[in-house]
Amino acid sequence: MSEVAYIKNLTAGYKGFKAIDNITFKVEEGEFVGIVGPNGSGKTTTLKILSGLMLPSNGTVTLNGIDVTQNPSDALNCVGCVIGTPELYHNATPSDILNYVGRIFNIQKSKLDSKVDEVLEKVSMTEWKDKKTRTFSKGMKQRIVIAQALMNDPKMLILDEPTSGLDPIGMNDISLLLKDLNSAGTAILLSSHVLHSVSMLCDRVLILDHGKIVKEGAPSRLLSKNGIKNLLVRTVDIPSEDDLLKVKALPNVTSALKTSDGIQISLNGSITDQQLLLAALIKMDIPVYGMESLDSLEDVFIEATRGD
Repeated sequence: MSEVAYIKNLTAGYKGFKAIDNITFKVEEGEFVGIVGPNGSGKTTTLKILSGLMLPSNGTVTLNGIDVTQNPSDALNCVGCVIGTPELYHNATPSDILNYVGRIFNIQKSKLDSKVDEVLEKVSMTEWKDKKTRTFSKGMKQRIVIAQALMNDPKMLILDEPTSGLDPIGMNDISLLLKDLNSAGTAILLSSHVLHSVSMLCDRVLILDHGKIVKEGAPSRLLSKNGIKNLLVRTVDIPSEDDLLKVKALPNVTSALKTSDGIQISLNGSITDQQLLLAALIKMDIPVYGMESLDSLEDVFIEATRGD
């Protein structure tokens, strides 16, 4: 697997303020990478530099092996970007807008109409292709904005808060769209404050704070490093008090509470300890049919960025 983006020792700032402080990471072909962090942590600045909208103070950024700062046109040729909250022409239709974008990308006139139809189908907006965008909801407009970024068949999408301001239905629709695009092979680099969606969508997550990467890894690995603290063990029958006492006596278990679904366990340990716990419960003849973590990426995020 080769990389579509490589960021090395990247530093950038504004009037003496260091927005990004010597960060290094890469995005592989077909990978879905999320960037999260508090406001002012450097997320948007990072994406602006990758998109050629801002120059770094130091470091290198290559897309498809080409330096963005030296040759932005070629570097961004196979990249689609949505930075900030782009506006659409209210009296234009999706077909008008995408035809215009296609001409910018020098798509042959004979192929342009079919390309527009293909992209509108990807974002589930075919039936709206000839409607004025002034009648669209914010979620529909966001689909057209993403459609613009797909017109050049990008190997990678760079998206800055694509669900910002959307209602839960709109957020879910965009998340499903991004999941489908990634499943089809498009690498995605996404910044977001919606940590639950990031956890569900992304192969890898970068947590930024004060311009530095303070944690990095797959969501499941970040949770295991943080410690799997709260687990719900689902059981066929409601556990007895004797069962609870036995569970509390197991290694690394700090508490065990009876619930309507089974047993809520606090475990001071890792993924391996969780596996050992499951084996011990089965050996004790407790009728377990499932186990899940009650901790989340939000817990990891807060611990990584709360400061001393």
